[in-house]
Amino acid sequence: MMTSDPQTREEVEAFLRAKLASDEVAPGLYDLGLGYVAVDLVGADVRFRWFDEAINFNDLLLTN
Repeated sequence: MMTSDPQTREEVEAFLRAKLASDEVAPGLYDLGLGYVAVDLVGADVRFRWFDEAINFNDLLLTN
């Protein structure tokens, strides 16, 4: 069990993967304080896209 909040991107991604697997969170855009991560679930594959500033849906479309 984690005793502190995740700090690195790898820790955040592992944390969100575990929460997705247990249905505690859903795919979406998460504000992490210093950045944002969009979490997509494509079949069984979890994908993360990181952003330094707030984005909107059109920004997500342009990153593909």
